[in-house]
Amino acid sequence: MIYDVFSYWLPPIAANLGISCAYFSIFPAWSICFFGSSTTAMINGEDPRTKPEDYTVPPNWVPFHSEIAFRLHEAKKLFVHLKEDDSGVSDLFRFGSAIAGCDVIAIKSCMELESEWLNLMGELHGKPIVSVGLLPPSDKDNRENVTEHNSWLIISEWLDKQKTGSVVYVALGSEINPSQEDLTELARGLELSG
Repeated sequence: MIYDVFSYWLPPIAANLGISCAYFSIFPAWSICFFGSSTTAMINGEDPRTKPEDYTVPPNWVPFHSEIAFRLHEAKKLFVHLKEDDSGVSDLFRFGSAIAGCDVIAIKSCMELESEWLNLMGELHGKPIVSVGLLPPSDKDNRENVTEHNSWLIISEWLDKQKTGSVVYVALGSEINPSQEDLTELARGLELSG
């Protein structure tokens, strides 16, 4: 059975039925490693970091040089997910339970991009790691992108007519749901940039 973080309750049920499980992560290995061991730090709350400032430096369990850390404003937003919500558990608990209950971790990544992090993830969680690659689009997606490609030609032509350094591209990604305050600050930043 393959499941994601939202089915964190599934592994014990599958184990009782003798069904093997794979946790599938769309998140990069570094982000999972940043939160420590699934059993101690994520589930049991034994992470020594207690305030947002603690997340602005790499965690002490990363044995190699890394500059990966959250900026303070990111860490403050992250803290919301480290606390119990109305369901009585935190998102971090869900992640920890999903990982702790699986037989193998499948991850949308590859050794060429994150070899140190993928190896560390296996050590932290005591699970075999299967990197499934970056999952290129299917042929169906490629056929649908023909229209998008034509759109890109129009955009590219427009960009070519603009003065160098006069266009700012803002991409928030599919996982971001900015608040009105965030949008206002983004607009203010763009306005101030000229």
